[in-house]
Parts: sequence; C-alpha cells; structure tokens
Amino acid sequence: MIRPASLVALYPRAWRRRHAAELTDLVDSLSAERGALGRLLLGVDLARGAMDAHLQQRRLVMRRLLGDLPVRHGVTYGAVLGTAVAVVLFLSNVVFPAGPEESDDDPEYLVQIGIAYLVLAAVLVAAGAAARRVVERRGDDRDRVRWAGAKAGAAAGVVLALIVLVAVLVIDNAFFATVSQQHDKRVAFAESGWSSMRAFVNMQILTGALIVPWAAGVLGGLLGAVGGLLRRG
Repeated sequence: MIRPASLVALYPRAWRRRHAAELTDLVDSLSAERGALGRLLLGVDLARGAMDAHLQQRRLVMRRLLGDLPVRHGVTYGAVLGTAVAVVLFLSNVVFPAGPEESDDDPEYLVQIGIAYLVLAAVLVAAGAAARRVVERRGDDRDRVRWAGAKAGAAAGVVLALIVLVAVLVIDNAFFATVSQQHDKRVAFAESGWSSMRAFVNMQILTGALIVPWAAGVLGGLLGAVGGLLRRG
C-alpha cells in the first residue's frame, strides 16, 4: 500500500522546497495514529491538496504573464489577428468555397497565401514595435525594454495559432459536408489509408495542435524582436 507521506511528491517543486519536510513529518505522525481507512482518507486529502497547489501555481503564472505589459499587448494583437483569420477561413471554406478541382498549389492561391503570410508577419512585427514603444514610454529598465518586442510577438503568435486551430476544428466538423469536397483534403485522405475522412481530418488538426502553437510562438518572438529593433532604430 502507498504510504500517505509519499504523496507529498505530488506537490509542486517550489512548494516542496519550502514545506515538504514539515508536511512529511506531520503525515507520518498522523498515519501512525490511524487505521487503514484513515490512511486512505489522508492520502485523498494529500492528493487533493497537491491538485490545489498546482492550480494555484498555474493561476499565479498566468497572472504574472498577463500582468506583463508586452505580453498583454501581444495577446491583444493575437486575438484580433486570430479572429480576422478565423473569419477569412469561414468565408473561404464555407461561404465561398473553392471548386472541387481547385488546389492550394494553384498559382493564384499560392500568391494569395503568400500575401496572407506577409500580412501576418507584418502584424507580428508591428506588435513587437508597439510593445517596445509602450515600455519605453513607461520608463522601464533596459532589460524589459530589450525583450518587450520578443515577448509581445511570441504571445501574439501563440494566441493567433490557438484561435486558428479552434476555428479550423469547428469549421471542419460543423461544415464537414462542404469541407470534405476540397481537392487537397480528398487527395490527402485517399493517400492516407484511413477509413474515415472525418477522423483523418481531425487527427491532422490535433497533430498540428502539438506543434503549431510552439512554432508560432518562436516565429512570433523573432518577428516581434525585429519590430523592437526597428522601433529602437
């Protein structure tokens, strides 16, 4: 049977550094006084306390992040940009869908996609420049000014990616009958060997969710840093 004191390891590392020794001693003392049922209930209390400690730590991290002015600027830019992209995706995939034989690799679509990426990059650069400008005006120290653009761009990139992923997930499932007629999706599904196109499409989205936000954060940070450097210049 698991010793209740061993459940102290479930608490966050920073919390354990401060309180692990005294809590372990207390739990060992209580365990010695209780029967099997009492030790089980004590273990449940410890697990619940560990969960609360982790949630509190996450809340503190989020509060600290959102309290950072460049990050707040980046989140705002990312939310506005992501919403705009979601609307464009809805219009292009549902309201005005391409023909069943039209592909994203067609020259006219490649030009449109290239322009869209350039616009996204320009907005991320602008987010970095705007964040640096605000931090400079506030008179923050040099380190905060130096990293303001990168932090804003990274936050904008992550928020943008998350909104777009959710939008694609909703659109592809809510309007599957329309989306499933797209040339590129039909070709990819035929080559995949999957038996369900809906499952195949959702798996692609979920796989992207593991990679795209991180990549968008890194790229956004780089572009935001460029914006910060341009602002400095």
